[in-house]
Formats: sequence, C-alpha cells, structure tokens
Amino acid sequence: MKQLNSTDGQLIFVETADAPEQIGSLTLYDQSTAEGGVVRFKDILRTFETRLDRSPIFTHKIARVPLNLDHPFWVKDPRFDLEYHLRHIALPKPGDWRQLCIQVARLHAQQIDLSRPLWQAYIIEGLDNVEGIPAGAFALYLKIHHAAADGMASADMYTALHDLKPVSPKGEYGSTVSEWDIPKEPTGLELLTGASRHLAQLPFEMAREFAEVIPEISKSRAFKREHDYEAAHAKPQTRFDTQISRNRVFNALQFPLADIKAMRAVVRGATINDTAVAIVSLALRNYLESKQDLPEKSLIGWIPVNIRSEGERQKSGNAFVTLTTPIHTDIANPKKLLTEIAKTTRNAKAYRENVGDDLFIRLTRFIPAPFQRYLANVSSITAKMGSSAIPANVSISNVPGPTVPVYLAGAKAVRVQGIGLIQHGQGLFHVISSYCDDFMISFLACRDQMPDPQFYLECLQKSIDAFRAMVQKEEAEKVQPLAAKRKRGVAPRKRKTA
Repeated sequence: MKQLNSTDGQLIFVETADAPEQIGSLTLYDQSTAEGGVVRFKDILRTFETRLDRSPIFTHKIARVPLNLDHPFWVKDPRFDLEYHLRHIALPKPGDWRQLCIQVARLHAQQIDLSRPLWQAYIIEGLDNVEGIPAGAFALYLKIHHAAADGMASADMYTALHDLKPVSPKGEYGSTVSEWDIPKEPTGLELLTGASRHLAQLPFEMAREFAEVIPEISKSRAFKREHDYEAAHAKPQTRFDTQISRNRVFNALQFPLADIKAMRAVVRGATINDTAVAIVSLALRNYLESKQDLPEKSLIGWIPVNIRSEGERQKSGNAFVTLTTPIHTDIANPKKLLTEIAKTTRNAKAYRENVGDDLFIRLTRFIPAPFQRYLANVSSITAKMGSSAIPANVSISNVPGPTVPVYLAGAKAVRVQGIGLIQHGQGLFHVISSYCDDFMISFLACRDQMPDPQFYLECLQKSIDAFRAMVQKEEAEKVQPLAAKRKRGVAPRKRKTA
C-alpha cells in the first residue's frame, strides 16, 4: 500500500466532469504483418493479459482515505476485469481520418471510473479510408488518468504492450486468470493510520521549505542580474482562457523527422523541442490573427520537462516540472522566432537548475487534501469571469516515441499520436511526439473555443511550410557566395582534414 504523492493526489481532487485529468495515445496498426494477416480481438486481450505485471498502472486502483482527509493510496484491485478496461468498437463507413478524430475526441471527454484502475483502451476497427494507411487497419486508443502517469510513465506502459518484432501471443486468453493474486482491500482504519503518518510529517516538511526561502531569493536575484533574465510576463487573455465544456476536438499531422532536424540546424543551440514550440507558436499566431484575437504580447506556454531518472522509468505517478515561458507569438519571422524561443527556454531551464521551482508552486504540495477541490473551483470561476488563474495560455508537451518499429499482437504500428488534457482557463494542449522517421504534432481543444479544428490543422501545416522555406533560404544563401567566387575565377578554399 503506497500513498499518492502531492502532485498525483491533487490531480484526483481537482478533476471535474468538464475537465477530466487524463492523457492518452492513438496508434494505427497494419495487421497484414501478423500471422495469417489477421489479428483477433482475443489476441489483443491475451497480449494485454500477459503484460499486466509489467506496470502497476494496469492493476492498481486508488483507495480513498475516509472523509478524504489525505491523499489516496495505491492498492491492487481485487475485482480487476480486463474486459472492462479493454473494449472493441468500429467506425461507420467510410472509416476515414476525420471520423476517427471525432470518435477519439468523444472518448477522451469521458471520465475514467476512479473506483477501478485508472486506464481504459479501445480497439477501433473499420479504418478503411485513412490516407497513407492500408485498408483493414485498426487503431488502439489508450487513455490513462494523469494521477497514475505522466507522459514518460505512460510511454513506458505503452512500450510494455509492444514487441520489437511481429510475434503472436502465446496461449489462450483467460488461461492465467486462476494464477492471479487476489489481494484484500485495506480497511478504513488502515488507511487512516497510513495517512496519519504523512500528516504528522507535513509541518516539518513545510518548515524545511520555508527555511530555504531566503537563500533562494538571493540566488534568484543574482541569476537574474548576471544573466539579464526576466520571468514570464502575465499571460494575455485569449479565447483559450475561458471556461471549457465537455465537448472536445482532436487532430494531428505528421511529417519527416529529417525536416525538423534541418529546421533546428538553422539556429545554433536550438533543440528539436524548441523547433516544435516555434511551429506551434507561428500556427497560433496565424489562427488567432484570422479571428482578430491575437494579443500584442506573446502567449505564455506551459512546457513540461521530464525529471525522471533512468531507474524510475517503470514507476507510476508523475515526475516532471513545467517551464512557464513566452512562446513569442508576437514574432512572424520563422528564424527570429526560433532564435528567441531557443534563448527563452535555455534561460528558463538554467534558472530552474540554479534557483529551483517557484516557492508558490512548491507550497501547493502542502495544501490539505480536503481543500484541493477548491483549487478547481477557483480555476473554473476565474475562467468564467474571463481572467483565468492559470498562468499559461497553452500547453506544449514533448513525449518522444519508439525509434524502431513496434508491434501489437503481430500488427505493425504505422502511426502514433499523443493526446493531452485541457482544463478551465487553458483549453488547448499540444503533444509533440516521434516514431521511427516521423514527427507528429497533435492537439486537443475545447470545441466551444475551437469550432474549426481543420482550419487550425491547416495553420499548423502552413507554419511547417514556412519553416521549410526558412531552411531552403538558408541553404540558398550558403550556395550564393560559393557561386560568386567561381564566377570570378576564385577557387574555394579547401578545408584541412585531420
């Protein structure tokens, strides 16, 4: 019996029906690689069944402390039912990409049952008209409550389900049910006893945090002075900062990974993540400008950064920090935009490494569990009033995927997208991911705030094209001096090699 940490526990208490705290993934498979060219649903059930021991997320649920006096505990579910968590549906004809996105958006808007293990999956058949995908393909939509996993932990759970070659599951589904260990659920008294130990330590932990305030304030001032660093300004108000509804829209696009590597190379020191943030920034600029809703000041982005060590990759829960930085939507030139984003994120990372997290963010860990529900109410009320308490306009999360092909029950994964979460006061979330030689950008939004997801997808494509043009311009400018020298009869200098 292990208690949820403060971050995970907050995600349970702040959840509302309109804003479920869950993340997910969508994978499309070519079943022609499986034995006989066909994957049965029982094969997928059997694959899940044989991997349940690879992550506690699969079979553990939360047990609430009586009266919600403290954060819940993780316990093994004695009534675990795989067929409840893994379901089988099909798209109506013609089975195209738009229908799949609509279906996934609807499923992602539905809350996970908190009385069971915090995940659910759907096998979706009928994908006969998705461009670039073979007919007869199927999809796996997997969603996990954010309290159980962050992006990296969910990626490891995803990896546990897959193989590096097309192999069929051994044995028949249900053949190992008798071997499962059926645990006894803890009593209310046992839960209260465990919670009392945690509550007794809280005053001492808070005292330690406050003891570090004065030296960290000094470090913060010194860093800002030495590096000419300015904290993010207050976010401007946009259509994404209002109260969200239960309606969702989802879409995604992909392009060659080599393209974004070429874009990154134009600006020294820029990372692939910086480049992806720049693409999103320019797309947002174009979208909001078309709505006459583009603020003069830059939008503020939440950019999660993984801090999970290699030895903690298989653990559940959350291990990340969030950079709150401008994404420079006030800049239209792609090269200048990427340069500023690379500089801003580099300074934000350096500030956090040298100074640490903001004191207010750290102290939220000590808010008593019964009062954390009020955090969600404050966020909802301020969003409804048009002045959201959340300090960022949008989220942009990078979750790298497998670098080699993976297979589910013998079927080869051919496309992988991540799915984030939205909340009151922040109705747009982007997931940046990769798979083999492809790079993907997906987005989840509130339909009330973004009624035209196809147009926003076009804005993303337009942004990608602008950065491709930037690369072509840079390459042309490098060639021109060399061509001019040859025209004048000046031989280019030869580089010495080691």
